Amino acid sequence: MDTAPVKLAYAVLVFRYKHRKDTTFQWGVLCNGKRLMPSKLAQFEGTTAFFGGKIEDGETPQGAMERELREELLLSYEELDSLHPFVPLDSTGGAAFSAVDIGVLDEDRLRDYASDCAEGIVDPVMESAFANTRWVSWPGGPDIGAIAQKAVISIQAAAGGAA
Repeated sequence: MDTAPVKLAYAVLVFRYKHRKDTTFQWGVLCNGKRLMPSKLAQFEGTTAFFGGKIEDGETPQGAMERELREELLLSYEELDSLHPFVPLDSTGGAAFSAVDIGVLDEDRLRDYASDCAEGIVDPVMESAFANTRWVSWPGGPDIGAIAQKAVISIQAAAGGAA
């Protein structure tokens, strides 16, 4: 059992995508591609992470996730309110993770997220690519790819398997 105090909180933004020439939806996670990082974060360059960060004094993990989404993706309070509930997934390696269903991601919504990203780049990672993604990691930290998969399964179950 992991007894490390939770100091970090991350939102795993799960989406469904259907190419206009396809008849089925694919599942994925909207991530923060760590590119062109400042020197103090150079060790994360080229990795992929979830949106989130440090929990501030007096903040809950969900409160930290919401604040980080406002800061990193410039989401408004109204946009945060429109997201489905945060589904707690895991608290391990000093970090809390929750799945968030952001619905169907089309090219227009992806452009909106990309243009508003304040740190790194918006990186949609399809479920089929989880195993081949270079996820961010830290000593004693969790398997981020496994958490991404768990988030998709959680949202699929909540949606009754429907896209």
